[in-house]
Amino acid sequence: MYAVLVAVLPAIASAMDNEPSEFLGIQYGASIDKYQGDLKQIAEDGDSSHYRRLTDRPFFGGVEVRRISYQFYKGSFASGMYVTVGARDLKSILAHLTSHYGEPNTTNPRHRIYAWEGEHSGVIVSCDISTTCYTEFFDKALRAQAAAAQGKDKDDD
Repeated sequence: MYAVLVAVLPAIASAMDNEPSEFLGIQYGASIDKYQGDLKQIAEDGDSSHYRRLTDRPFFGGVEVRRISYQFYKGSFASGMYVTVGARDLKSILAHLTSHYGEPNTTNPRHRIYAWEGEHSGVIVSCDISTTCYTEFFDKALRAQAAAAQGKDKDDD
């Protein structure tokens, strides 16, 4: 998914308002060791591990979400993601994000991709053809490292 987003989105022109430094109380870069008791691992792919937290409330921006997940790269918190379904939900999420972070730096309504990017972190909303939407909050440096490693692993195949 990372390669697709990078290819579709042009360079970011301006920083986002109120740049986030955490996702649902977990600071970007935090060690997984601190959260082992709260998080349940759901997937592992090389240096990336994905988790769920059973105590999370399944709502974001006034919308009920299908899933909330957390990605740690080499043991450090890199990103958090909400998964939602429905065109009406997309409108609510975009309104919520715009009220918190200003207008998106980049939009591609045709492909339903919207991005807010700050100096150290960002938010990307992307929807597939079935109106499943992924809202990812991420640390730019850790996300870039994970994407580079994922690309390197594919080149090794």
